[in-house]
Amino acid sequence: QAALAIIDALTGDVLALAGAPITGTASRKVPGFSWDANGSIGSVVKPFVLLEHLESERRGRPYMAVQDMEVCGGHLDWRGLRLKCDDAHWDRGRDSIIALSESCNVFFYQAGLGLGTDGVARALKRFGLVEPLDGDPFIECWQPWVRGLPIVAPKVDEGISLPRRSIGYGVEAPPLYLARAYAGIATGVLPYVGLRLDRLQRFVQLGDIGESLAVVRDGMAACVLTGTGRKLPMLKRLQVHAKTGTAEISQRTKQNNGWFAGFMPWTGRGGMQIAFCAVVYNVPRGVHGGEAAGGMLVDFLRQLESKSLLNDRYLVPEDR
Repeated sequence: QAALAIIDALTGDVLALAGAPITGTASRKVPGFSWDANGSIGSVVKPFVLLEHLESERRGRPYMAVQDMEVCGGHLDWRGLRLKCDDAHWDRGRDSIIALSESCNVFFYQAGLGLGTDGVARALKRFGLVEPLDGDPFIECWQPWVRGLPIVAPKVDEGISLPRRSIGYGVEAPPLYLARAYAGIATGVLPYVGLRLDRLQRFVQLGDIGESLAVVRDGMAACVLTGTGRKLPMLKRLQVHAKTGTAEISQRTKQNNGWFAGFMPWTGRGGMQIAFCAVVYNVPRGVHGGEAAGGMLVDFLRQLESKSLLNDRYLVPEDR
């Protein structure tokens, strides 16, 4: 099962949304509108956690200083559990840009523990990935539905331990909502998404977070250049900013969800800046988000590039 969502980061207009295979007649069962059993988003959550880590440091909220973090030897021991990382990043894993680009779990386990339950929730609320309570300062960031689309809203399983929620386990969302969240990273403004091109959408200004956003964007650029998305040369050429995600959903069946989300770093000549999210559910263990979902995005961009009108509209910077 796979799905791809493309939006205009500047307006929230849905440019493309597809899921397959489609079985039965229930529209909510289309991949990308809902998910079977476990829709965990994995490491595509990390840009939001990193931004909250940086903002908490700036504003004096609880956080764990980098110098106090353990180096990444491939795991973190916490409360008798061994929490795994896909690699041993050693001291490099305490560099926030490298930690994001190379997806160092040990950094993000500790960042989440430093933020605490409230801080991790704040990271998700800011980008519309968890429903806030009445009176919450992020109440305007929540979009509970998309008119005309039977898409399930994001949700979080707080029964999952805090360090694992910090790397996206138990955080479930459809790709359209993640494309929206990544549009917020691209522009500093969170749009409401919709299908009506003749109707101005609502926007939420994300405030004075430009300094932290710059670090997150640098990490996402490095993800494609040298990190977990480096095996996709077309994305390097287009200077795509992105994050890969691989979420283990079943130890018994050895399956993962593979994710790839990000944005073009410029506005195209058509006046639109693309933000996107791709997912392939239930891939075999060993297949990562950069391969499965990232490959699907590459196929989409190749088709855009092959058609001169669409290439000029979406992929050529407006000032070129």
